[in-house]
Amino acid sequence: MKTYNIQFIAMEQTLPESIVPCGECNSCCKLSPLLTPEEFESGLYAYTLMKTEYSDGPVVTVPRNENGCMYLINGKCSIYDSRPKACRVFDCRTSTFEKYQKIALEKFGNVV
Repeated sequence: MKTYNIQFIAMEQTLPESIVPCGECNSCCKLSPLLTPEEFESGLYAYTLMKTEYSDGPVVTVPRNENGCMYLINGKCSIYDSRPKACRVFDCRTSTFEKYQKIALEKFGNVV
């Protein structure tokens, strides 16, 4: 049986939930949200181990399918009320990802 040195690269627990007027936009659902140790241990979420350039071992993320996050069904988040912390704190307007900065500029006209 193979063992993994799982890495939990998660956002600070002190980050507040973002209130973003997303409307019908779900572009951030194309990301693979990272799970916190507590979310992983809760058993509430399906997960996959993904290798990244930012960690020594695999990180724990929500699985993706051809549309993005596996919980994105018919263009809507099927677990919105209990979505992972990574989803609750994500704000495209303050993202460091160039793709999401462009989306924010198009949608909001400026970024924070």
